[in-house]
Amino acid sequence: MTDTEKKCRDRSAHRRALFILGTALLCASLLCTPAVSRAGSEQEQHLFDAAYNGNLSKVQALIARGVNVNARGSYGLTALIMAAQEGRKDMVKLLIEKGADVNAKADNGTTALIQAVIQSHPEMLALLLEKGADVNASKTNGETALIIAAETDQPDIVAMLLEKGADMNAKDASGKTAMDYAKDGNYVSVLQRLRGAGAKE
Repeated sequence: MTDTEKKCRDRSAHRRALFILGTALLCASLLCTPAVSRAGSEQEQHLFDAAYNGNLSKVQALIARGVNVNARGSYGLTALIMAAQEGRKDMVKLLIEKGADVNAKADNGTTALIQAVIQSHPEMLALLLEKGADVNASKTNGETALIIAAETDQPDIVAMLLEKGADMNAKDASGKTAMDYAKDGNYVSVLQRLRGAGAKE
């Protein structure tokens, strides 16, 4: 491996670490906010906590008492986005069954599907796609799930997204595509999948 390749790999590893750290801090901020969140309800805050921690019975009880399953907390996060991030399949199934919007977006544009990709949860990704999640949803910076998967060297998730119709030539706010990020990191398996699907060089 050349020095340039090592630097590219190190940069990509750093970017992936920032993705995970940033998401963890986002959720930590949500859970540490005062009981009366942006959504204005202590019960909604309990819903967020229960969804994040996988407490199915508590979530069921809160929804039965009329708590809005699509309530938004700090940063616009919903219970579904938090549960998806944590890989809690049973919780995600329950929330969707109770009316959670599978394509709800947080303030930065992230969705449950995007969080599943950031946290490398292929089973969660498959579930969300099955439930109608938008494979081409993008964050406010233009990043799609496919771009994130390519940038963080996740070839199997790249393949799943391509199979479900992900726009392989979508560009983020900086004008870069999934192919561009895969080349930056010299991610051979990701490049093979993108080229095999016909992505533009």
